[in-house]
Formats: sequence, structure tokens, C-alpha cells
Amino acid sequence: MAFISDGKTSTDSYLVSQEGYDTIPLLTIGDEIPLLEGEFPFLQTDPAGAFPVSGLNQSPLDGDSPLKASDTETYVLPGRLDGVQHVFIDGVNYVFVNHNLSQTTTTELNDGQLTGSRVSLLAFDKNWDIIGGRNLIDIVRIASVDGTDALRNTINPATGNLFVGSVFAEYILNPETGIYEQNLEAGNDSFIVGNSAFLALESDVAGLTWQERLEQSFDDSFTFNSLSSLSIAESGFRLPGGQALPYVFNGERDGDGIAYFHIGNGTTAPISGLGAFPKSQVYSPLDFRQEADADGTPIGKTIVLGLEAFGDGEIYLFEGNQFPGNADGFADTEDALYVLRVKDNDGNVLEDETLTEGTTFSVEWVLVDGDPLDNPNAVPDGKAINTLNAGALSDWVNGSDEGVLRSTNFENLGGLAEDPNNTGTFYFTTSSGEGKLYRLTFGDNPTGEGTVELLLEGGEDNGGSYDSVTVDKNGNVLLQDNQGGTFVYEIASDSLITISKTNEAVIDPNGNITWQSEGITEINHNFNGTGLSAYLSSVDALSFGVITDKGGNLATGGQLLLTIPTAPSRFDTDIYRFQNRGIPGSYIYAGAEERDLINSNFSDTYLEEGLAFKAASAQKDNLIDLYRFRSSHGTYLLVGETERNQILNDPDFSGEYTEEGRAFSVYDAGSGEGTDFHRLRRLDTPGAYIYVAGDELDNIQKNLSDLYAYEGHAFEAQTEADMIF
Repeated sequence: MAFISDGKTSTDSYLVSQEGYDTIPLLTIGDEIPLLEGEFPFLQTDPAGAFPVSGLNQSPLDGDSPLKASDTETYVLPGRLDGVQHVFIDGVNYVFVNHNLSQTTTTELNDGQLTGSRVSLLAFDKNWDIIGGRNLIDIVRIASVDGTDALRNTINPATGNLFVGSVFAEYILNPETGIYEQNLEAGNDSFIVGNSAFLALESDVAGLTWQERLEQSFDDSFTFNSLSSLSIAESGFRLPGGQALPYVFNGERDGDGIAYFHIGNGTTAPISGLGAFPKSQVYSPLDFRQEADADGTPIGKTIVLGLEAFGDGEIYLFEGNQFPGNADGFADTEDALYVLRVKDNDGNVLEDETLTEGTTFSVEWVLVDGDPLDNPNAVPDGKAINTLNAGALSDWVNGSDEGVLRSTNFENLGGLAEDPNNTGTFYFTTSSGEGKLYRLTFGDNPTGEGTVELLLEGGEDNGGSYDSVTVDKNGNVLLQDNQGGTFVYEIASDSLITISKTNEAVIDPNGNITWQSEGITEINHNFNGTGLSAYLSSVDALSFGVITDKGGNLATGGQLLLTIPTAPSRFDTDIYRFQNRGIPGSYIYAGAEERDLINSNFSDTYLEEGLAFKAASAQKDNLIDLYRFRSSHGTYLLVGETERNQILNDPDFSGEYTEEGRAFSVYDAGSGEGTDFHRLRRLDTPGAYIYVAGDELDNIQKNLSDLYAYEGHAFEAQTEADMIF
């Protein structure tokens, strides 16, 4: 094993880059990294406890990330990489990595072990040097559907009101046994209901107290079985205290697999209402996450999509109610499960994916006549099936009502992702020999009618069997096939290019199992000012296994990598700031050529203060032009197009300002693409302006407010702090 001491793995890239991209290996299975200790940073706290998160990159409660790298303990990332997700908080890149391990596979964990699938949490700095890592899931909280349903029909003796919330058992990972075991030392044994007097009362089952009744609802231990690829809700969900944390979703790929959400604080819970079926993807749409009214009371619906893996695959939709005690909507006993069916222009339901490319089909969601019960052999009152009985669910959705099919089957559904620029529009993949890419669009009602289109079919020139998928902010769909290829599909032009392929021919030439690119996510939509996206992805090196120095199993080999564009930055011009030595508060901003001229011929008049920011010398899409004016007092002003026209067309300024032409191009104010620069006017010097950012702005407003008047957000530009690597 090798300990990473210089930020990134020393192993060669497991990807071969193509078509204007480069790959940068970050971490290889077997590398030792510092163990992350502490708590995941909260993004925001709201006393009401339910309001949605407005955005990320907010300072945590103590101003610094509570997660720290250990000085003595290490973590080794296991293999079977199958999905990655990313969130940037307070200067740290947090990466969630899924390990698709079987329920009986044991891997090493910090001088202990873990049996079954797992999720890792990694932290990288701004330049993608590793900070540390840890096993994410410490606690699994499993709800008893039966117990919760019974509980909500009883009176809470502490309040005199009906119970709200859910009944959970808490399972804590024991690294000695490698399994999650009931936490019997928690209050009221392992049940999070908080009322010991109530638990001692006789339950709805004669002869059993509620304590005994609930104990029978849970198994003694727990393991994950073959967890599938990850998706992330970067914002939109809160803990009961109002703390906002990313929620990560996936599900088990075995025959009766359950969906789960994993919280950044190391806690996991199942989404029982999504039913039991082998899951390839679980996804939380952007428009249907936690909501609250003005008083902080949870309201609305939570929507989650689930794709069924393997041959007979359906697309499912879970709808949960949000209310006090169930603010995120995942543990509702009155939730609903729907299955998708596709119809042609004549209204006929398609039995399977016989969709033709270039034709738009209608879709509708069919309510499944069932509810989840803990005992898969039981059937809910008044319902046809128990949705946690995988066989019963499959039979029901493959059936018909008066000859009309209830669902449409897809062949080996792979991944699903939402278009961040067009919420309610999703892209999903299937693979049966050759892959297919579809676009699914919601209507006004997520459980109502919508449309689906076949956009792309795989082949010799279009990749193989499509699997993982993501959609970036630049209008591209990123696809990965099961032969290790990664492709960019440009939606607008309907074009596909290959950006990387796996490198097993060099790394493991004697291997006999094809490597797979397993999971990709956008980490920056404007990498180093290029206007192009950079991506984080994982490679599952299936042809070999990895054993630690201590003899522990890490399963298969693999690697995490960045794929970055090689195009030059649009910000090709360094802009320097000079202060006029004779005119207080007067500054001029100049490029490299003018800088040399000033330093050579006017150094007695102007003092160089260094690099101010980087700008674009040529006009580019999504940038604004700034123009420079010289005042009659020898001071300078930078303005955009609108203010330029105002100056040129106002006779009061005809003798005051002389335009010197277009200076350079930058981002518009409020674009969120670069560092914010603000304009301040010197009060004792006519026409003198300064453009500042960050600490300098704070210092002027705090200590020099009698000399400068704030005139607002002027523009955004790239600084050295914005550059990666």
C-alpha cells in the first residue's frame, strides 16, 4: 500500500483521454489516505426546521469544516466502484463513492471490517488534492411500517394527541463483526419513540407490550446488498433541527432490493414506499423536495424516481406526504407508488421499449394497488399486493386491467439524470446489446401525463451498452457504456463524441475482464474559464483484486479521476492595477503590454500594485465588454455597454469623459461565474474609481467609508484563487 503524501495518487491513469480532454488520476484503490474525523458540515440552520435550502457554499456553523484529517489514523478506499457524486462546501470538495459489494463480501475498514455494500466519503481541497476519507454510514435507521401504522392509531400519553412520526430501530456498525447491530444501549432499547411509559403499555396485539410488539418488527442485524449507482440532492432536505445536509440516494440491485437515502452525517434510512425490486438508480427530482409553510410546518409532496435493473425493467415513482414527524416525506404510511406506461399516438400501451427514434410518445403513471408491509407475505387491508413483496409487485405491474397493460417494460435500465437547465426533463439509459438514450418529460403534474423520446441508439460509432448518465449545465448528456467508454452527447446538435476509454490494455494487459467506467458527475461547468465542463468519474478495474498490507480485502481495483477540457481559458489577459501617485484614490487598469509601457515611461506617475484579475481579450459568448473612459481630471472609469451609451449620449458628460475604447471582457455581475468586483467612488477626487473584491472591499467599507461611496456590484472576473491546479 502507498500513502499519498503529495495530494494525488502516483498510479498511472486508468483512463485514456480523447477529443480535447485530459484525465488526472486522484485516488487509486490501495492508496492510504488520512482518516476523516468529526462531523459533516451543516450548510444552514433554520429554527423552524423545514425550510428548503436556498443554495450551497455557505459557511458551516463554526466557520470551518468540522471534518478534519487524522494525524495518525488512515483510511483505504475499497473497490467495486459504482457511482460518484460531488458537493462543494466552504472550499472543500466532498465526494460520495458507492461500492457495489454483495451482502457476503467483507472488506477492510480501519483495522476492522465491513460486510456488504458501503458508501465512502472523501474530501479534496480546491485543487483536488486529497484531504482524507472515511466510511460514510455509521448508523442505519430502519422504520417498521407495521409498527408505525399501528402507532399512529394510538394516543401519545405524554401529549394526549395521536402519535406522529415513525418507529425506527437503530443499527450501528460494529467493525469487529463487520455488520450493523441493533443499538440496545440507546434509550428505550433500539426504538426511537421517546416514551418509555407508552412502550410498557399493552399494544394492539393482546399479551404484548408495545416494546415487545416493536421488537418483533425488526431483525437483529443488518447489511447492504449490492448497492447501485448514486444520485445526490445537494440541497432541499433538512434534519429535525433545521440543519441542511446533502442527501445521497441509491438502492440494492438484488431481486428484492430496497431504496435508501444516506445523509452526510453518517445516517441511512430506507425508502420502503418505493417497493422491492432490483434498483439501478434512485433519483430525487429538483422540484419535489422538502417544503414548508411560513410557520415552518412541512407541506407538499416528495417525489422519488426508481429504475428497475435487468431484463424486465419498469420505471417507478414514489410520492410521499410531508408533515410534522415526516418532514422529508420518506416514512409516510399513506405514500403512493406509481409505475410508468408508454402509449403510441393511437393510445395503445407499448408492452416493451419498441419506441422509434424521432417520435414523441406519451406517458402516464399508473397507481400501484398496494402498500408496503414489513412482512412480505402479508397483504395490506383493501389492497391487492404488498409492494415489499418483489414477486407480487412484478406480477401486478406486468398485468393488465380489462386488457390494458399497466406498465411498459424496458430492457436493463441503467441510469437516470435530470437536466439542471430544464427541471422536469430527465434522461435515462437502457442496454440490451446496444445502448439507448431516452428523454422523459414531466407534465404539469408529476404523476400525470408526460412524454418520452428515444434520442440515441448505441452502435459501433455510438458507444456500446449505455449505463451511467449525467447532464451538465452546458447542455450535454454524459454517457458511459459497459465497455469503459465515456461520451459527450450534445443535446442541441444531436452529436456524440468520445472523451475517454479505460486503460486496461496498459495497466493490466493479462487481465481477461473488461473494465467499466462506473459513474460520472460534473464538478465544474466552467473549468478555469474555458466555458467547458470538468467531470469526476470512477473506473472499476474488474480484472484484478487488491489486498492491503495487513491482508485485508479491498475487492476489485479501481480509480477516481478528473476529466478536464484542454481548451485554453477564455481569460487570456492579465489585468494589473496601478495607483496614480499624484491623484488620491485614482487608479488605472492595464493589460500586460500597457503595463510594460507604464512601468517604462510613467513610473513616476503610476505605482504598480500587482495583478488585479484575469479577463478575455476577445469578445466571447456569455461575457460582457467593458469600456475605458478617461476624465478631464486624469482619472479613469470602466463601464459596461449600457453605462457607456449613457455617457456618450449625455451632453453633460461630453467634455468630462473621453472614451478610450473597449478594454476587455468579463462576466456580468450576478452571473456566479467568477470573483465579484465592486465599484467604489472616491469622494474627495472627481471621477476617481476603484474596483475591489473580497477582503479589500470589507476593509474599505469598514475603515475608509468616509472616503469611498459604494456604487454596487460591477462585474465578475477570474482571479488566481478561481483557478484549479
